[in-house]
Amino acid sequence: MYLLDVPYKKELVSVREFLAEEFYDFPVDYCVQSSLLLKKAVGLPWTAGIYIVHGTPHGHAWNYDPIRRLFVDINHDGFDKSTRDIAVLPFLNPVLIETARAQKLVSQYEDKMMWDIDRIYKDYLSRRFFQCSLN
Repeated sequence: MYLLDVPYKKELVSVREFLAEEFYDFPVDYCVQSSLLLKKAVGLPWTAGIYIVHGTPHGHAWNYDPIRRLFVDINHDGFDKSTRDIAVLPFLNPVLIETARAQKLVSQYEDKMMWDIDRIYKDYLSRRFFQCSLN
């Protein structure tokens, strides 16, 4: 895990843990769902582009913090298990690179997937509430 000191650090971990419990093959192929759920849970907008892993580019989606100018990726290890599971990186970095084409594609995904993300978000909130009531 590579987490800069951000005020929503606990939420990043909580959302990732929830997704890992909810989907047996998480984080592989769950970048869009992860980004949309994190958008709802924390309020961080999402974006997309290229994720460079060992010199190879992959299409990927992640969130960003416009105030702190950070990229936030809660399934950073989706292409390579040896990388960090959660990454919080500066906008200018050699690993996550936004592209206009990918951003256009993800904006189309958002409308199609929101009903499912709303259901997942309700499950996430229910589980958090249940866990808090046990403590």
